[in-house]
Amino acid sequence: MTTSNNEEILTNILKDREERFALRNSLAERGLASISLNFNIPGYPKSSEILKNAFNCVQNDLLRFLVAHRIHKIPNTQHYHHSDNGNFFLQGVAYVFEDEQVKKFLEDFEQTHPLERLLDVDLMNSEGEMISSGKDKKCFLCDHPAKKCMKEKRHSFEEYNNYVNEHTQNYLATIKKNLVISIITEKAIVASLYEVSVEDKPGLVCPSSNGAHTDMDFFTFLSSSGSLSNYWRQTAKYGYKTGRKAKESVDFKEIRKNLRLMGLEAEEAMYTATNGVNTQKGMIFLIGLASFASAAVFANSEKFSQEAFQAWVQKIMKGIVDEDFDKGHAQHGTHGEEAFKKYGKHLAGGARHEAEQGFPTVFNYAIGYLNAQIGDDYRVLTKEDWQEVLTNLLMLIISKSNDINILYRKNQEALRQVQCHAARVLTTPIGYHRNQSLKNFGEYCMFNNISPGGAADLLALSLFVYFIENLDFTHYSLGER
Repeated sequence: MTTSNNEEILTNILKDREERFALRNSLAERGLASISLNFNIPGYPKSSEILKNAFNCVQNDLLRFLVAHRIHKIPNTQHYHHSDNGNFFLQGVAYVFEDEQVKKFLEDFEQTHPLERLLDVDLMNSEGEMISSGKDKKCFLCDHPAKKCMKEKRHSFEEYNNYVNEHTQNYLATIKKNLVISIITEKAIVASLYEVSVEDKPGLVCPSSNGAHTDMDFFTFLSSSGSLSNYWRQTAKYGYKTGRKAKESVDFKEIRKNLRLMGLEAEEAMYTATNGVNTQKGMIFLIGLASFASAAVFANSEKFSQEAFQAWVQKIMKGIVDEDFDKGHAQHGTHGEEAFKKYGKHLAGGARHEAEQGFPTVFNYAIGYLNAQIGDDYRVLTKEDWQEVLTNLLMLIISKSNDINILYRKNQEALRQVQCHAARVLTTPIGYHRNQSLKNFGEYCMFNNISPGGAADLLALSLFVYFIENLDFTHYSLGER
């Protein structure tokens, strides 16, 4: 870098500092105190993609901190600036404390934050005075005053740079991990609740009907869904941890064994919550697996990948139908085992066969339908919108899938009749005739004691995948500085 370039950089840095001070003064002239945030970055450039991402996260941390300490943000007084000269944030504030107390709050924020010595949070009071603690900033790498270390050149630029990179990357990685796990847990819960909340599902539990069931109702399902929240979090956490491993060290059989153990614990929690009623056993298997796989995908990517997601699912579930049914490893006398013995893998493979193939019902039918009907922002839908969309989706899934619950309770002819009923509802125009067709389907299920629970589980799984496929964690990208 030439001398002229160095002079130009220094001029620009000083110019930015003057502009930042002028912004503070402009707020003070209005009788407002202000709090500013910037990073202590040695060398040049003083910003990058990773530093900007980290700065935005710290900024959010600071704003929450101010609210928690009753330091009020003044509307329309925020200023942001991102450039190679550094990142800067300014917020006009009001408070009832002494200036020194507010400064002490801000010192506590700096000292307890994961990026601690990287942060510089300043306070200018309403009279335009910078409030100082009178303490010297400590060096990143030792406990000596930072100014002294810089003056004496105790540490190399490489050491400083490594410190900054390591701490910002660890900070962003921790935020991303916690956010991924929390959101996946949330979406699993929401998907299970949305499924049971759809009215007039033929033979299935909904808010106004127990369907073809005598041992459960809507509130049984609410209790069950609540009991599974810790399970969704566990599977997501396990998936994220596994996804961070080197691919060659991943043991898919070990993953399946561990997920099975987690699933059995979840079943115990479900039975405790429902007084022994099996409400969501299929959902435990399907969404537990999907929760793991989606977290594993996000562990190494900012965006969802269907290809990567299906690869995780298929590798974990490879050979599960043969292992559990052909080799007799399934629990003796389960509904799935009885149906498998009678109808075989392709007709009665159930949730295992669906998983072994990477959830084809979800990706070949359900996701395309949801994206076409909803788009990427489901939050704008009304209750009536959801009712229509999810009823149609359930009919689509029933018409395209072989529900093992129906095969066990009845037979192959009953499955065909149910599929025909669902297809008829789908092809009937919305209105009186459509409602009548859905009513007839419900009456058929009630009369024949049929409950397409397998399709309901796939509906919840489809919703879960829809919710997570548009997630974007780019703001927590760990790009190089």
